[in-house]
Amino acid sequence: MSEGRIPSDWAEQVINHKAAGTRAVYDLHTFDQEKRQALDWWAARLDAILKHEDARVLVFAQRA
Repeated sequence: MSEGRIPSDWAEQVINHKAAGTRAVYDLHTFDQEKRQALDWWAARLDAILKHEDARVLVFAQRA
């Protein structure tokens, strides 16, 4: 997600990592909109990979 400039705090929320210290106690924000943004970016990235739109992905011949 760093490639998509998704803040690491959002990525941590997506994979359900818990905050530590005072943030864990006082920051009660759910990050729902931020997680949606991060997951929308990830879905678009996976779609591009699966459609071979990314020049960095090598396509291998299918075997019968």
